Amino acid sequence: MADQRSGQRISSKNASNGFPFKPKRILVPTDGSENATRAVSVAAQIAKKYGSELLILIVTRRHDLTTEVASSFQTSKQVLVEYYDQMDKKSNRVLEDAAAIAESIGCSNFKTEAVPEFDSVPKQILDQTVSKKVDLIVIGTRGLGGFKKLLLGSVSSSVVTHANCNILVVR
Repeated sequence: MADQRSGQRISSKNASNGFPFKPKRILVPTDGSENATRAVSVAAQIAKKYGSELLILIVTRRHDLTTEVASSFQTSKQVLVEYYDQMDKKSNRVLEDAAAIAESIGCSNFKTEAVPEFDSVPKQILDQTVSKKVDLIVIGTRGLGGFKKLLLGSVSSSVVTHANCNILVVR
């Protein structure tokens, strides 16, 4: 049996275990949502089973904190600094919760990381995938389909469309 995206040969031994290959590095982006939390759990289980390295990632939206940007938001630079401080605290809590999930599953080879994003959350996830040499992304989805998905768009949809590695989408 061949993997259609990579053309790799998948042995029936691996496929019968429910997973077509042994991932070395797994990236799971999270935002603390219910679906993202499920994705963290699935990624930790896979990492534990295959002895993979797990990277739990949160992408935090940022803007350049210049006076020009602050005035375009009709607020002061200090208000933006305070807002970003609150976002950082929330991001740290999300990562701590994700780490607790990984530990409770028995996954010990994991790292958490918060990365700032100035342009696009999916692009930052994909850039991290390349820079960290990830061979599997496990990502949650809101489960929107059909027209809603087309109208609203989503991070998971963009990642699935543009990733150059294997992806597991968790509902």
